[in-house]
Amino acid sequence: MSAAEKFSESGRLRRADLRMSAERLCRYQQAAALEETSFSAFALRALDAAAEETFRRHRTITLSEEAMRAFVEDLLNPGEPGERLKRYAQMHRKMVSGR
Repeated sequence: MSAAEKFSESGRLRRADLRMSAERLCRYQQAAALEETSFSAFALRALDAAAEETFRRHRTITLSEEAMRAFVEDLLNPGEPGERLKRYAQMHRKMVSGR
């Protein structure tokens, strides 16, 4: 096991290197100073917000108005179950009842 793996397993904080132009770094440091926080805290807060937004976008299903209406219509007025579903329901009833 490498030293990095041992360090990671110990629960200690890990370091990440970011490469950027001097101008970009200066801009971010100035923004952190305006917020009266460290560059690291400022960067982590921005990364957390970006990660949350990314997770939110990937968890959210966006439907067109037409698709939404069709979805709601199917929920309110479901069709009859197909033969395969009926067969599985019957198998389930037999398994549950033990017969």
